[in-house]
Amino acid sequence: MAITKVYILGKGAGWDDAPMIHGESDRQVWGLNDHIMSRPFDIIFEPHDVEWWKEHCDEDTWYHKTAPRYLQHFKKVNEMEIPYLTLKHYDFIPTSKPYPVEEICESFGI
Repeated sequence: MAITKVYILGKGAGWDDAPMIHGESDRQVWGLNDHIMSRPFDIIFEPHDVEWWKEHCDEDTWYHKTAPRYLQHFKKVNEMEIPYLTLKHYDFIPTSKPYPVEEICESFGI
């Protein structure tokens, strides 16, 4: 069955009003980086340089002054084995793959 509806959730007001679905064949919910710590998603987008975050966070507390618990979401993504679209593939996140920037630009004429 083809996907007929995609819910893309940002982090602004109202994201928690989206349907609580996950893993359905005809509907998907997509989210951003550590959003996976709040609810299940079918795909996660990560626009940041993940390696920078790993280098600038304390691995014992997974804390960075601008993003508490940021790195914990890597573990959650790996547990759920969901696609992780980011800048490039990271070996420590097996489902990570580069976001198709060029294809998106061609498709939308940007």
